[in-house]
Amino acid sequence: MPQTRGQVTVSPTVTISRAGSVISGNGSSNPVVVSVGDPIALSGAVAGLPGGVTISSQSWAPGGTVVSNYVQSLTQGTVTSFSAPNAGSLTFYWIDSDNMTNYPVTYTANLSNNTTLTATALFHVARPTPFSLSGTVSSMTPVVNASNQQNVDASTPTLNFGYNPSFNDGSPGITYNMQATTGYGGSFALLQPKST
Repeated sequence: MPQTRGQVTVSPTVTISRAGSVISGNGSSNPVVVSVGDPIALSGAVAGLPGGVTISSQSWAPGGTVVSNYVQSLTQGTVTSFSAPNAGSLTFYWIDSDNMTNYPVTYTANLSNNTTLTATALFHVARPTPFSLSGTVSSMTPVVNASNQQNVDASTPTLNFGYNPSFNDGSPGITYNMQATTGYGGSFALLQPKST
């Protein structure tokens, strides 16, 4: 609800910021470019509240496929499903994208005078596009077990399965090589499900 100061009517304004810069209202021609898996940390703010009016509740609504958190290790990955906090800040991750859609993130502030304010920021979420995947089998019979040993060619993302340092030729059991493009930097990880 607008408030009058002298002859000037002032309305509350709501914004979304990332890394200290306001990004809400950026429009489809100027989306924030991020990559799948990037931590997205945002804050919402309301300025110009009338005297005695406070924020009674807050919510967030990101578009696309998102999670609140994920933790990966050598043996497992743990995903925390997205849950919108009643808070002025939000951290989440996009886990997929079609490389074409601009996804909105909307922040809503409900005020104690029954007024609702919203702000929206648009994001373009980039994901790698694999175009080559091949495997090379060792001349030795690989040992299939859980191991944290790696034989990685720094110039090419690889996944080594059944690596055994006692091989005479020093090679892994199977080496997977992938080539992909992103256009936005970043790194790759190859995962192979294993059942026991």
